[in-house]
Amino acid sequence: MRKILLCLACITLGVSYADNNCTSCRECPAGWKRNGKSCYFFSISKETWIRAKRACENMGGHLATLATVAEDAFVSSYLKSIQSHLSDGKYVWLGGHDLFSEGQWKWVTGETFSYTNWRKGGENGQVQNPDNAMGMEHCLDWSNGWNDNICHHKHHFLCENDLCV
Repeated sequence: MRKILLCLACITLGVSYADNNCTSCRECPAGWKRNGKSCYFFSISKETWIRAKRACENMGGHLATLATVAEDAFVSSYLKSIQSHLSDGKYVWLGGHDLFSEGQWKWVTGETFSYTNWRKGGENGQVQNPDNAMGMEHCLDWSNGWNDNICHHKHHFLCENDLCV
């Protein structure tokens, strides 16, 4: 009976008990935006990458990780829709970094990148990110595509939390 109720709750929330092997499902907290089996929280405050990472963890999640084309499309669409409200106009921290080994990008969850969407940079788009400009860019931001950025800069950030655990 418990599994049936759990399955019904998961179906209502748009996630599959069988596919995700979840033991419980929940709704997104107030202020979070739902997509599939995740909730996303956009911070209007600006923090360094490490402080943004900690803030997301303190809310029970992590900096957003974009593992699929669909997830990236959702996040890009969402961030573009609120871009005019960003105080710096464009940079939002995501949960990727190459802090431990240059060029070896990992998500804060420990996975290596299986999908990327690096934006073209420079004049006429000839520079390909990640470019590690000045040897100091080790944290991932979204700025109309993925970009490597200096971790101690302060930007808005996007947290992610799983609905189904």
